[in-house]
Amino acid sequence: MTLLLLLLSTASAGVKRDVRDAEEAVRTGDFGIAHRLATRAVASGRLPPAWEARALLARAEADATRETEPAAVLGAVEDYRRALSLEPELPAAGVQTVLANALLARAREASPEVRPALLEALVGVRDDVPARALLCDAAPPERVEAACGAVLEAAERAERPEPGFARAAQRLVLQQLTSGDPSRATDTLDRSHALLDTWRARVEAAGPDEEAELLGPALDRAAATLELARLTVDLKDPARAGDALAALEARLAASPEDPGLLLAVARLHVDAATRARQGLFERERGGAEVPPAERTPIEMAALDHLVKARPLLERAVGVSPTSLDAWLALRTVLEQLGDLEALEAVQTELDARMGR
Repeated sequence: MTLLLLLLSTASAGVKRDVRDAEEAVRTGDFGIAHRLATRAVASGRLPPAWEARALLARAEADATRETEPAAVLGAVEDYRRALSLEPELPAAGVQTVLANALLARAREASPEVRPALLEALVGVRDDVPARALLCDAAPPERVEAACGAVLEAAERAERPEPGFARAAQRLVLQQLTSGDPSRATDTLDRSHALLDTWRARVEAAGPDEEAELLGPALDRAAATLELARLTVDLKDPARAGDALAALEARLAASPEDPGLLLAVARLHVDAATRARQGLFERERGGAEVPPAERTPIEMAALDHLVKARPLLERAVGVSPTSLDAWLALRTVLEQLGDLEALEAVQTELDARMGR
C-alpha cells in the first residue's frame, strides 16, 4: 500500500510538472510544446481541479496564439470556459485578451457562415459594447432586433461612455422602420439620445483630461450617427420629410462615401417608388380604371426613383460590403427594375453572407 501511494504521488507530481512546464512554455513562446504538455496533463485524469484549470488555461492561450483555423480558436474558448468553471478565481485576464484578439482576427477573415459563431464566442469571452456591436453588424435581418438591442442594453449598463453603441442603435432603428414600426424606432432614438446626453454631462463634469479629449470627438461622431437615424425616421413623416430629405442630401454631398447616408437616401427613393405604385394598386383594387395618361407619369416617377437608388446602393455595398441591409435593399431595387442578371449575382452574394 505504501509503495502504491508513493507511485501515485510520484505520478501526480510528474503531471503537475507538465502543467508548470506548459505555463513556462507559453511565457517563452513555445506554444506547440505548451499545447502538448497541457494536453498530456489534462488527459492523465490525475489532476486536482485547480491544476486542471491551469492546464486548460495554458492550452487555451497557446492555441489562441498559434492556431489560425476558426475551429481551433473556438476550441481554445471552450478550454477557457472549462478552466473558469473549475476554478472561478483563476487569474485569466491575460488569456481573455489573447482569446478576444484571436477571435477578432479570425472573424475578420472568416466566411459569412462562420463569422457569427466567432463573434458569439467573443461576446462570451468579453461581453462589452464593442464586442456586441460587432455581433450586431453581422446579424441577419431576423436577428437585428435581439443583437442590436443587446448593444443598447449593454451601453446602458456600462460604467464608462461607449460611443460605439450608436451604430447599433442606427441599425436597430432602420430595422424597426423596415418592419413598419416607426413608434418603436422613435423610442429607440429617444433612449439613445438620453444615454448620449448622460455621458456628455458625465464627461463635462469630470473636467478636461486625456480621456475627455478622446471621448469628446467619439461622442460627437455618435451624435452624428444618431442624427442620421433621426432624419431617416423623419422621412416617414410627411410633415418633416422635405426638410429631412434636404438635410440628408446635403450630408451626402459632403460625405459621398458614407455607407449609412448612401443607404438612407437610397431607401428614401425606394419608399417613394413604393408609395407611388401602392397608390395605383389601391385605386385599381377599389375598381377604378387608371387611364394611361395618369398611369404613365406615376410609373415613370417610380422608375426614376429606383434608377436613382441603384447606384447609391451599389456604392454602399462597395464601401461597406458587410452591410446586409444595403445588400437586401439592392436586391429589392433590382427585383423591381427587372435586372435578372444583376439580381442573380446579388442573391448569390447574399446567400453566401447569410450562410445559406
